[in-house]
Amino acid sequence: MEKDPARSHALESCLWELQALQQHYHPEVSRAASVINQVLSDPEVSIAPLLELTAYEELALKTLMKFVQLEGAKPLEKPQWESHYLFPRTLFRAVVGGLLTPEEDHSLLISQFCEYLEYDDIRYHTMQVATSTVARTTSQQPEVSLTFWNNAFVLLSAVNLPLQECNLTNFYRIQITVLGQYNLK
Repeated sequence: MEKDPARSHALESCLWELQALQQHYHPEVSRAASVINQVLSDPEVSIAPLLELTAYEELALKTLMKFVQLEGAKPLEKPQWESHYLFPRTLFRAVVGGLLTPEEDHSLLISQFCEYLEYDDIRYHTMQVATSTVARTTSQQPEVSLTFWNNAFVLLSAVNLPLQECNLTNFYRIQITVLGQYNLK
């Protein structure tokens, strides 16, 4: 059994949370967890009620972005030196990669993601991940779907870069003060 949480592939398998999420305060989250749990326990149950959930993607995006923020403050990997800025690239790559899928139009979800693009570190890492995803997808597939290009265009056109060089001070990652307390943004 692996002990390193970064290598446990918890993002790919979150079934361990279903029991806890059934008791969640948000009705759509608890309903989604109940439906998924029913489907997993009885394959004859229809997943049609799950398709009626409208806010689960937005809620999942906000939750994942909160994980990005918190993992930046308490990284799974030990920084090489104190006060070393460590951005959770693996988790963030999964978030942005989920927005740039060739199968589904995510333009509405990308518009929700735009609220995070005001932060300097999110803009920088979004550009890095998006350009590498576009390069990887175009090199692996001879013909890329129009949906993928639409998602990539919507995401990249939402990134507003500063017109001139300036100090980067607006970070999404939680800053830790000298006293070790969190400075939540």
